[in-house]
Amino acid sequence: MSVFKDKEIYIIDDDESILLLLTKILENKGVTVKTFTDPQEGLATLTLGAPSLVMLDLDFNESEISGYDILKVRMGDAILPKIPFIVFSGHSGKKHIKQAIELKADDFIPKPINAAVIQAKLKKFFQSEEIKSVTFNENERPSVQANLKGEISHISENCLQITSQMKFVQGTKLDINGPLIKNIGAEICQFETINDAQALDVGYYKNKAKILGVNNQIATNIRRLDF
Repeated sequence: MSVFKDKEIYIIDDDESILLLLTKILENKGVTVKTFTDPQEGLATLTLGAPSLVMLDLDFNESEISGYDILKVRMGDAILPKIPFIVFSGHSGKKHIKQAIELKADDFIPKPINAAVIQAKLKKFFQSEEIKSVTFNENERPSVQANLKGEISHISENCLQITSQMKFVQGTKLDINGPLIKNIGAEICQFETINDAQALDVGYYKNKAKILGVNNQIATNIRRLDF
């Protein structure tokens, strides 16, 4: 079961060689791809559709708008901020990366494009799950519920590793749902963190959690995952 199944990606770049390369990589994974060499056309199509992810060049040679302009439009839109944007550029200095981050780009990839890096980045986004925190400290505090995005970076029959913007303490109980959980044959799975969160990049934390109530079928499905 692939995390790329049923995904659609828009790619906006005026370099046709890059469009051909990315299209080949993604279609081989089963992704539906739409490409745009004109950023204005790409932006217009974005406002009408809802792809799984957008890959956007920041620099266009013959256009009145840049990728930065598209990111600015995205920030003011009601729907587009919910769609992950991976941006790339031949300018990989700190100034360009900082500007992209300030405009809420979800990730930055320097050119030239590396196929392995692209696939790893996309896999990370498509493995993101909806995480619901059910209780923080049982019998000590009221139950707290919070919906957030998190990345499952590893999963086995016994535990998984979660990266998110929530600093979970040991013993936190979680309900997790999303594409990966459905792939193992469950609508929702319960987990309990087995350590206090470890700080990663600014604003992100890593936790390990044990799976509660795993049956034989779910264990078999986990072993079969393309992960």
